[in-house]
Amino acid sequence: TALTYSPVDLSSVLAVTTKGAANGVASLDSTGRLPNAQLPTTLSSDSVFLKTAGSVSNGAVVIKRLYRQKVSVDAIALHCSSGTATFQLQVNGVNVGATHSVASAGSHTVLGTAQEIDATSTSQQLGYTITSASSLNDLEVTLAISILSN
Repeated sequence: TALTYSPVDLSSVLAVTTKGAANGVASLDSTGRLPNAQLPTTLSSDSVFLKTAGSVSNGAVVIKRLYRQKVSVDAIALHCSSGTATFQLQVNGVNVGATHSVASAGSHTVLGTAQEIDATSTSQQLGYTITSASSLNDLEVTLAISILSN
C-alpha cells in the first residue's frame, strides 16, 4: 500500500530567530520565567511613595518589605511643606548610601551609585532615617526602583 501525506499546517510555527528578538516572541530563562530585559519598563521598574502627614521627627521608617526579588534604588525625590531634615536610606535598619537634604523646595536626586537590595532568598526591609529634623512637616518620599531579578 502507498503512504498518503496530508498537508502540514505551518502557520503557527515560529522561526528560532524571532525568540528574544524585537517584534518577535519572548524567551524564557532556566526557571521558565521571562527575563527582566524582555519585560516592558512598566513591569521592570516601580516608584515607592510614602507620605507622612503632620509633624515629622527624627527616627526610622519602614516603607516596604521586599521578598523574592533583587532591586536597585536609582533615584530619590523628597518634598515637605515646611522645615528641614536629613534623609538616608535604610536596609534592614542599617543606614546605607549618602545623606540627602529635605526642604520645602523639594529635591530630585538620581543616585550616582544605585543602592542594590538582594531579597531573592531572604526578605529585606526598605526604609529611611530622618535626622536633624527642624520644624519638618508633611514629608513625601518617592523612591525610583528598578527590578533587577525576581
